Amino acid sequence: MKVSGRGKELKAKATTSGFTLIELLVVIAIIGTIAVTAWAGINGVNNRSLGAANVLSGTLSAARTQAMSTTRAVRVDMNPTTGLTVFSAPLCTSASAEWTEVTSLREPRPERVTLTPDNTTAWQVCFNSRGLASATRNFTVRDERGRVKQVQVYLSGAVVTQ
Repeated sequence: MKVSGRGKELKAKATTSGFTLIELLVVIAIIGTIAVTAWAGINGVNNRSLGAANVLSGTLSAARTQAMSTTRAVRVDMNPTTGLTVFSAPLCTSASAEWTEVTSLREPRPERVTLTPDNTTAWQVCFNSRGLASATRNFTVRDERGRVKQVQVYLSGAVVTQ
């Protein structure tokens, strides 16, 4: 577009300032991704009940795997003060002198959580050489904020965290 005035022709400049819609959407998407990542990281770090339930579930699953791979019975003892201790013997009904500790599967007691079984005598889970549990067990893991997770061991040997 040409504008004439006083003998000179002036060209109008098309000025562009500001951001395009695509640039704004990209920035909003980046900020949203960073916020979601930070939020998930903060919540995951502070959830002690979930962490302790995962440790318990992992130890139980590892004990079951150990029982099937060695064709021996493997028992997990849960002590509320010392933590999880794993023992191995020929059978779940073996005498106490036959049990030997599997030190590679030992886990310390998780901090600031309480672990309670479904009844007061069920602090042990034994897996036979085929990976089957000696009894169904339910454990409740509660942290200092009152968050609760359940760890269940079924007769089939399956370990489920809820």
